[in-house]
Amino acid sequence: FPSDTTTIQPLGISDIAGIIAAEVFVEYDTDVLTVFSAPQSPTSSSGTLTAGWSVQANTEPGVGSLETLKIAVATDQSGATGPQTLIEVNFTVNDVSPSQRVPASSVLNLTHVLLNDGNPPNIKVNGLVTLTGNDGTIGSLPAQFIPREDLTVTVVDADEDLDGVPNTDQVPVTATNLNNGDVVNLTLSEDAVTAGTFSATVTTVFGTAASAGGGRLQAQAGDVIEFSFSDALDGAGAGPFVRTAQSTAIGGADGSVAMTLVSQPGDPLYIEVTDADLNTSFSSAQTASVTVENSRTLESFTVVLTEVDVDDDVFFGNLPTIPGASTATEMNTAEDDVVTVTYDDVVTLVGDQQDRTATDDVIDPWGDADDNESLQAFDAAQVLFDVLSGGTHLSPNGRLAADVADAFGAVTPYDAAFILQKRVGLISTFPVQDPASANHPQGTPVSPKALPQVRSLALHAGDGYWSLWAEDRSEVLSGDLLIEGLDGQVAMGEALTSYLVASRSTAEGLRIVFAGAEAVDGPGELLRIAGPTTGSVQLREAAFNDGSIVAWTAAVATEASMPAAFALHANAPNPFNPETTLRFDLAESVEVRLEIYDALGQKVRTLVAESMPAGAHQVLWRGVDERGQQVSSGVYFYRLQAGDFTQLRSMLLLK
Repeated sequence: FPSDTTTIQPLGISDIAGIIAAEVFVEYDTDVLTVFSAPQSPTSSSGTLTAGWSVQANTEPGVGSLETLKIAVATDQSGATGPQTLIEVNFTVNDVSPSQRVPASSVLNLTHVLLNDGNPPNIKVNGLVTLTGNDGTIGSLPAQFIPREDLTVTVVDADEDLDGVPNTDQVPVTATNLNNGDVVNLTLSEDAVTAGTFSATVTTVFGTAASAGGGRLQAQAGDVIEFSFSDALDGAGAGPFVRTAQSTAIGGADGSVAMTLVSQPGDPLYIEVTDADLNTSFSSAQTASVTVENSRTLESFTVVLTEVDVDDDVFFGNLPTIPGASTATEMNTAEDDVVTVTYDDVVTLVGDQQDRTATDDVIDPWGDADDNESLQAFDAAQVLFDVLSGGTHLSPNGRLAADVADAFGAVTPYDAAFILQKRVGLISTFPVQDPASANHPQGTPVSPKALPQVRSLALHAGDGYWSLWAEDRSEVLSGDLLIEGLDGQVAMGEALTSYLVASRSTAEGLRIVFAGAEAVDGPGELLRIAGPTTGSVQLREAAFNDGSIVAWTAAVATEASMPAAFALHANAPNPFNPETTLRFDLAESVEVRLEIYDALGQKVRTLVAESMPAGAHQVLWRGVDERGQQVSSGVYFYRLQAGDFTQLRSMLLLK
């Protein structure tokens, strides 16, 4: 029975027939029970014993906390028979203090029973009263938490309500980080409205080890916080039991931030945040905020980024810049400024908070390789010198400004070509300023890089010079070459005299770089090298336009192998699909035309139309016409006209 309650303990007899008097002595423990009223004859299931019975009782102390209740009953008549309740004894289960609220019971010992004068005899069966409590419960919220969130622990246990009045009692609870051993002892206060309900909060902070006190729990993702309290007495009268509840620390995804790497005043600064934690809706686009600050002016702008897709984790936006004073929406930037974007990654993978940053270096203007604050053709020349020097010629700021091509990340001859184009007005902005440039985050996954074009090159020995010939010079604006076995003066081919060219002798060979503003179409000479050979001549490396065009080398034509006559050879392969190689020999330097005709005699494409040196040559035809369109299957003719020499051959395209 719970404490502070009453219990009526019946004293039963198996057969009341013939019983007119009885003596009963009951021993009990006063630590548990107190007799609160005189015993009485109750109403039984088969009749009433009250009428005609008299009851007398008295209590006498025993050993320690034991006490004996002595009861005598008698009547002058009795017509009852069968099982009956002879006497009901009224006890109060004592209201014990919390320190005494432990499992306890009192045996009800029948130390003396006499029926009539001893006849009939009796067999005594003792009783037992057990002190019971209430099953306590404990809970903690939230079940999953981010380190630095408060945890609320609640205990519900009516036994801990000592006075039946709300807001007066307290319960001790221990909070333990099971992973790092951090412990905080809490005192839960009783609810102001509901008696027997107790609660408190504890603050958590990110940390990998136990704290040095302060009432806060250190935790990181994966740690388990266990709350425990001692339920002294449960509903079955047993105890104490430790009741527990747990909350688990969680982390999120590591966020990241990226922004435009280098900018010129007036360029927008593109900003991208990636963080799966921010994707809180599957049906609508979310937003994320970042802070952008200029190191020189200390001006700060808040930029709101929008989720690229409604169910994505990429957020994108931009901040316009302006050369002059800032406006409400435009940040003032100038050369040498460093602009920093900061994203507050509230929940990282391990559950802490991190400021993620990225920076933008400001240059002015783009293409100013020599850092004299103006754009000139001289800057293109400085780029070529820097490439030949292995990246030691330009200053750090000049190198940033010179990196104007789309393939952002290194200064190459391709950058020099764009500097020339910008200087003469062929382009209004550099590729690096285009939103799709690698200089900017894209906000979406980038497309796979396009496969490079492949062009064939051939080295030909002339009278005191070597000539590098290309099957197709279209779109070639810059080149980076390494030729082994040659050393001398380098000059661009006749159609490319407007190009800048520079060279340097190295241990590996002659390094040549060139750049121009406008490409020329068709096959022809790229450049000439005047000077002696220093060994076996070989083109070791060749790349154009930052590697978007690569080259393979045909056989080198030396003076010793110079053709003795003009000839047009059979193409190979034949039949072909979709390309074939046309080979011809020139006995001397002449004007050359190599043309393709269809079966009706209509010209399809001119492959060569220029002066070429003596030697063995080859041209690749990719099966396209002058517009770059693929031609259909059929018989085609190719004709070589070299000075006074003319020859015609046929070939078959099969698809």
